[in-house]
Amino acid sequence: MDRFVNNILPHTPGCPEQLIKSEVLRTAIEFCKKTLIWQSEEESTAAGGDDTIALSPSSGKIEGVKVEVNGTEIFDYTLSDVTVALDNELSEGDEIKVTLYLVPERDAASLPNILYIDWLDGISAGARAALMVMPEKPWSNPKMAQIHLQTYQHQVGQALVLTRKKNMREPVRLVMRPWV
Repeated sequence: MDRFVNNILPHTPGCPEQLIKSEVLRTAIEFCKKTLIWQSEEESTAAGGDDTIALSPSSGKIEGVKVEVNGTEIFDYTLSDVTVALDNELSEGDEIKVTLYLVPERDAASLPNILYIDWLDGISAGARAALMVMPEKPWSNPKMAQIHLQTYQHQVGQALVLTRKKNMREPVRLVMRPWV
């Protein structure tokens, strides 16, 4: 979190570090929910008759999943905390791939490297914007907040493009046919 604090504090002089950390965490959670940029994959092979998949994220809270069985995405399942209950049983040897969409926990003390390395500027801009619209604070600056909000929204858009590209199975091909 210190990297975010160091990126935000010069723009919000006098703002308490704990408030900055709190706003960074809130912004990071929102960023991950909107973009699904923080992903983790789990792969396994089914032992016949299974209809439940246990998930074990190394950190973060599971916001959603994408489940594939033998390379085909399935939609008939129920997600609860750290398990996926399938509506149909799996056959012995079925290849299972689950993509986890993660968000930081509400009490996280640190954030995953993907957010630090790739999205530091965007998340920092979102936190700055939120801090700068606080009324009657020494760091308030509504005009600059709008600029930081635009930067944040641009970064959300960039992350969405990357996420959608990553989650596409194959590019769509158009076949031109002559009119008869």
